[in-house]
Amino acid sequence: MFFSSTRNPAGFWRRVIAFILDMVIIFVLAVIINSIFKKHGNLYSDIMAVIYLIFLPILWNGYTIGKRLLGIRMERLAGKRPSIITMILRYIGFAIYVATFGIALIISIIMIIFRYDKRSLHDIIAGTHVSRI
Repeated sequence: MFFSSTRNPAGFWRRVIAFILDMVIIFVLAVIINSIFKKHGNLYSDIMAVIYLIFLPILWNGYTIGKRLLGIRMERLAGKRPSIITMILRYIGFAIYVATFGIALIISIIMIIFRYDKRSLHDIIAGTHVSRI
């Protein structure tokens, strides 16, 4: 069953570029935080990264800055905004990429390129999709 925004799935390159932008933003913020809070900088920058990657999409209706700049957003399959459980499940999917030494990541890339709905492994685990707006 198609929901309204699954008819316009975000492709591989758009997702990759949004991810790279988000990682650059997180890196720059981490450098700034680490220079301000020398003693506990790593802890604060880790907290900032969690806020950015998990809570920003919840508060900003599925967007991160990178996704917003690329005109895409992540949402649950029913078209609802992501919840904390959704975001935790989504990042468990990313942990699987690490645990499988990248094999699951390669499978996800193939899924995004060839599936009609462009959903990756972490999208399936979390019940989400990324669509163009």
